[in-house]
Amino acid sequence: MKSHFGINAYSRTASRYQIESLLYTRLIYILLFQRLLYNPLLYEIDRRHERKLSILKCASFFTQYHWLIPLMTQSSNRHLLIDILGRLCTYDKRKRLNYEQMLENYVKQNHED
Repeated sequence: MKSHFGINAYSRTASRYQIESLLYTRLIYILLFQRLLYNPLLYEIDRRHERKLSILKCASFFTQYHWLIPLMTQSSNRHLLIDILGRLCTYDKRKRLNYEQMLENYVKQNHED
């Protein structure tokens, strides 16, 4: 998260207060990103594409193409956004489990007990 959202990117001449405000601003941005963009898209992409959305790939996509957010979030363009994210920002299919799958398995095992 720190590299995708630029948490450690600041001017070396910045004051302590500037760095703190930048850090808090970026942490708030990460929170809003996860709650308002990632979480709703996670379930929709899983339902449509039967694949899990990677939070890091999604963060990288929206950091690079932030100017697309207003265009893609309009209801008429939403299906296009879902298709693009389903292709570019999901986990690759492989034999080993990704972090989200490991967490899901852990929760299921502890919830059954």
